[in-house]
This record gives sequence, structure tokens and C-alpha cells, in this order.
Amino acid sequence: MMATSRGSETLSFAEVVDRDIAQMEAGKPYQRAQKAYVARGLYGAQIQRLLKEFPSVQIRFIKSEAFRRDAKPYLVDLCEFLGIRAALPEEQPRGFASKYSEPMDPATRERLLAFYAGETASVETLFGWECSDWRV
Repeated sequence: MMATSRGSETLSFAEVVDRDIAQMEAGKPYQRAQKAYVARGLYGAQIQRLLKEFPSVQIRFIKSEAFRRDAKPYLVDLCEFLGIRAALPEEQPRGFASKYSEPMDPATRERLLAFYAGETASVETLFGWECSDWRV
């Protein structure tokens, strides 16, 4: 986690996951939004809130995995959507990538997969996306 490397998070990843899920299950709001790591992955709920405020024709959603694989068609589409001239990069843009100090514990991975199962299904339904890569 980037917060760990910066020194602003002292818990392990597994401890953070346990804390975040316990807080959500207890219905407790986060005191500091930047520490709501697990809640940030609740895309379905975030998207639903956004769609309540803005018509869907004013919003463009792009699956990050597809964008990272081949950004150019998404950039062209996004420029057309915004009504601006497309200025494409020569090379595939590279996103931020962090090296993790250790692999994720299998029990933590299973807990997260179970926790996010409904959210993943919600996103698939909302966009007609195939998100099996989110279940790995």
C-alpha cells in the first residue's frame, strides 16, 4: 500500500482489510476518507450515486484493465465524447504501479473476493462488462 510506504498507515494490508470491512459491517462512517481503502472499491454504489446526479449521456466509464491493455481506442472515444480533437500519445501510457513488499495472503484475497462479489456483479450488469479478471 502506498500509505504504508509513506508512513501514514501502520497496519498490515490484512489488518486494514479486516478493519475496513468490520467498520462497514457495523455501519460506522469513516473518520478519514483517505483511509477507507476497501470502501473505495465499492464501484457499483459510487456509480449509482453519480448516475442520480448526472444523466448517463454526460458520463463515460472505461474499464481500467482494458485501458491499460490498449489506451488509444479509449482515448479516441473519450476525445469524441468530449468534443475535442484527439491528440494521441506515440506510446501506450503507463499508469502508476507499486511493488508490494509481500504477496497478498490467500485468506485476505478470499475475504476481499467474497466481499466484492456483489459489487463486481453490479458493475457487470450496469455496463455489460465481463469482469472475471476482478475475481482472480
